[in-house]
Amino acid sequence: MFAGQVQQISIFAQPAAGGIVDPTYGLLFPTSVSNIYLQLTALAPAHPLTNQKSALIDVVKSSPSATVRFQAQYIKLGIGAVNSGTLSTINPVITSFNNADTVSPGGSSTYGSLNVAGSTTVTSVSCTATSPTVVLPTVLKNALASAGATSGRTPFAINISGCPTGVQVAISLSGTPASSSGTPLPAASGIAQSSGSDPNVAVQILDGDTLAPVDISGTQTKSLGTTQSGVTLVSRYYAQYYAVQPAAGGTVASHLTYTLSYP
Repeated sequence: MFAGQVQQISIFAQPAAGGIVDPTYGLLFPTSVSNIYLQLTALAPAHPLTNQKSALIDVVKSSPSATVRFQAQYIKLGIGAVNSGTLSTINPVITSFNNADTVSPGGSSTYGSLNVAGSTTVTSVSCTATSPTVVLPTVLKNALASAGATSGRTPFAINISGCPTGVQVAISLSGTPASSSGTPLPAASGIAQSSGSDPNVAVQILDGDTLAPVDISGTQTKSLGTTQSGVTLVSRYYAQYYAVQPAAGGTVASHLTYTLSYP
């Protein structure tokens, strides 16, 4: 809150040293936990915060007071696991508020600073999950005699247990899409490349509930719900042969990786 006899003012917030600017996420401050950053956003009406120049926040009021609002949140950036720990206080995040640009001459009254308290605790989530090996049945070559033919649909499941109670769990699958005439098929088709001796047959993964192809890009997640004590979460699928071209005969083998996330 900035009080005084003010008709129209422009407030400049000077970010503290240590802030970094990401082209996607804006102003970030590293925390005491690796890969976790504090993201600070000035809410409209405002110009973007940067650590190169104090940020202009336009406040036009006919009353003797005005309010400038910010949003702060923690986000994960970078590759790698997040370790457990307590996020420390970042003090200050904004070193000062002025009603003139602190980088230019003629700046005037400094109103105060902005601090973000710590004590948020980051805890690790540990779950036990199965790694199934799915054996598809032997089928006749003429069952896969044309491109797009399928056969040998076989159910399988990934079971997740042992998680802390109250954790949201999601799963994604990733693999190398099969190719047709040298052109990779869309990952959204769920058709995974085979390393077997038949170059014309791949393996397609279907959702166990909807029978829709499962995206194997690794970017599409499926929510499995929230963990409960003593309850196993199950993600059900089907695997089936898929003829990219008419089957030549031989073995078929594919490998996919699944990733659990805790949004």
